[in-house]
Formats: sequence, structure tokens, C-alpha cells
Amino acid sequence: MAHYIAVFVPERAGGWSVLFRDLPGCATQGEDLGEAIENAADALAGHVAVARDFGDALPGPSTLEEIRTDRAWCTEHGITWGAAMAAPISVRPPIGKPERVTISLDSNVLRAIDGYAAKRNLTRSAALSAGAEILLGYRAPTDVSFAGDGPAPKSAPGLRERAFGPPKKGRRGRLVRTTGRRSSS
Repeated sequence: MAHYIAVFVPERAGGWSVLFRDLPGCATQGEDLGEAIENAADALAGHVAVARDFGDALPGPSTLEEIRTDRAWCTEHGITWGAAMAAPISVRPPIGKPERVTISLDSNVLRAIDGYAAKRNLTRSAALSAGAEILLGYRAPTDVSFAGDGPAPKSAPGLRERAFGPPKKGRRGRLVRTTGRRSSS
């Protein structure tokens, strides 16, 4: 997958500006570095999509060394390499049209996906699409956050915990086995 180097420049008033030397006019910003990285991926995807729509050729990506040694560009944009940072940003494939598919999933996995989606006011399709983008490397797992997400758990819960909730303890402090079915006793 192709990538272009984004240059992250800290602003005096806070936040970060993001520039792509190879793609004049492709720029964005973020209140913090995480937001700037996320916005860089969106800006790059949008710039590439528009260029493709108009039939414009995209230049090949420069190396970090080529960018750092372009004194005219660095001076024009106020880049001081002691403070600025750079990172490769992957070019996402162009967005296609939605396509209806039929898939088979374990019913407990499907319930866990539906629970995840409902908590974040998403459709099942949106949750599955975001997961697929992570698996395919189109976005990092940290790129997928939604309103209501708290800090990431220290370890991801297993299928049983996602489907039935955390393990329960009995009167004597021992874990009680839960199956998701009501017992007859």
C-alpha cells in the first residue's frame, strides 16, 4: 500500500498543523497529535480521491530525507525539525459503493458485534466495516473511536465475557459458571 509522509508542525497556540510536501494544498490540523494523525489520513484520502476523479496524476512519494533536506519548502512552511515530526500515512483505497452480502457468523460473535454497535449508535454494517478496515491495515485500531468510548481496557475480553458480561462470583468468592441460560434450580 502506498504512503506519503506527513509533516506535523506544532503551533504556538497549541495543536498541530499537518502538511504533505508531495501534495501541495493537502493540509489539515488537529487539537492534539492523535487528532492530527487521524485528520492527516482523512485529508490524504480526500486529496487522492479528488485527484483520481479529475484524472490528475499523483506524484510518487518522497523519502523523509528528501523532505528534510528541501530547505526552501521547510523555510516556506516554518518547519523546524527539532520540534516538527513526520510519519508515513497510508493511502486508503477509494471508497466504493455499498454492496449487500450474506455472511455466516457465530451467534455469540454476532450478539457481541450488535452490542458494540448499539453502544456506539452504529449499524451492524458500520461496526463490521470498521473491523475489516483494521484487519486489512487501512486504519489502526486506535483510529476507531466513537462517542461513549472510555479508555481502552487493559486486556480485551474473551468471547464469553463479550457475550455474557464479566464473570460472576458466588457467595464464597468463587467464580460461577455462566452459560447464558437460566438454570432450573
